[in-house]
Amino acid sequence: MTGLNKGIRKVELAVKWDPSPVGEPATDLDIIAATYVAADPYGIPAYAVHFDSRSPDGTIYLNRDSKDGKGFG
Repeated sequence: MTGLNKGIRKVELAVKWDPSPVGEPATDLDIIAATYVAADPYGIPAYAVHFDSRSPDGTIYLNRDSKDGKGFG
């Protein structure tokens, strides 16, 4: 695979689910991807990608949204 090394060393994904109170409509599942450069893999993220956004180089794109935690959204 060539052309994939963008200087990114590490990618972390965070998933957060906030259940609704009983009797309330369901809330959604949120995913965020943060990337770190090779020179500082534990420092400040180079960029973060969240729902309906794309990384600057287009390699990460989060375009699905699950409103109830069932399926792919």
